[in-house]
Amino acid sequence: MIKRLAVAFGFIASAAAAQPSPAGLWEPDIAAFEARDRTAPPPAGEIVFVGSSSIRLWDTQKYFPDLKIINRGFGGSQLADSVRYAERIIIPYKPRLVVVYAGDNDIYGGATSEQVAVLFEQFVRRLRAALPEVRIIYLGIKPSLFLLP
Repeated sequence: MIKRLAVAFGFIASAAAAQPSPAGLWEPDIAAFEARDRTAPPPAGEIVFVGSSSIRLWDTQKYFPDLKIINRGFGGSQLADSVRYAERIIIPYKPRLVVVYAGDNDIYGGATSEQVAVLFEQFVRRLRAALPEVRIIYLGIKPSLFLLP
């Protein structure tokens, strides 16, 4: 039984093309962040959490009450989306620390672990080009079995 599930899952995963999110898919979410920032700008030099819904849904105020955290999680985004929008939702805040959780949606979409690693390298390069001293924490991705069809 387990072998059949593994074969079936392998087929499903290989059948799904490793497709990044369409360029405009998250534009409403990103524009909403920017609109909020215009009316209530977050302070520079704090901590940015970025990534998929695991970040968006995390009650960071509850778990980190003594820290100023800017939560920039958006939907079912992929790591490529965090790379794409870094100039708009991370870099302007000049954070001292960036916590990123993304990659499981990429894997679910058919990306290989090697492709996710390359995207993370791109993410780090993009941040370090603008913020050479920023510290980056990558939260290891978890299996998301609820995503199985």
